[in-house]
Amino acid sequence: MNQFWDRFTKYFSDSPKIFTGFYLSPHYFCGVSLSAKEKNMSDYYIKNLPQGIVRPSLNEKNIIEEEILKQEFLKAIKKVNARGKNIALVFPELSQKTFTFSLDSLPNSPREREQIIRFRIKKKMPFLPEDARISYDLISKESGIRAVVILTRKYIVQEYEEFLSQFGVKVRTVVPPLVG
Repeated sequence: MNQFWDRFTKYFSDSPKIFTGFYLSPHYFCGVSLSAKEKNMSDYYIKNLPQGIVRPSLNEKNIIEEEILKQEFLKAIKKVNARGKNIALVFPELSQKTFTFSLDSLPNSPREREQIIRFRIKKKMPFLPEDARISYDLISKESGIRAVVILTRKYIVQEYEEFLSQFGVKVRTVVPPLVG
């Protein structure tokens, strides 16, 4: 019974295993598929994009020429066999902002941590948008804590997720190239 419970708990608490990912930039786009057994690349797709198809921004629509990009994604999804799979998306760097903060300590409560991090962001970015989404990772140092913070807008993430949903894939992880 204990072994069953351990497997059951692990199944629901582990992050989903994602073996397919796409990277989108203003200049090119690529997709990669990893083999679940061998843990190496099984297939890939790389395509240069004409200028103006994707225009990364934190404040404006990013996908400008949706029909052209749609044709390339159809080819890529077929090539890397991504239909019906969970995928990771690495979106353009100019669609987000990254901050690093040195902190002496942080409270245990995730809500209080986020409030402190948002306060620190507001010092650097006084007009923080209401729909700002942040994600952070904490790194313990001898001298305190280092917080690596990524900020983007809710509608930017939704734009990419909605674009990809029409291809029968589910975006499970969205990261900027710095982290990706």
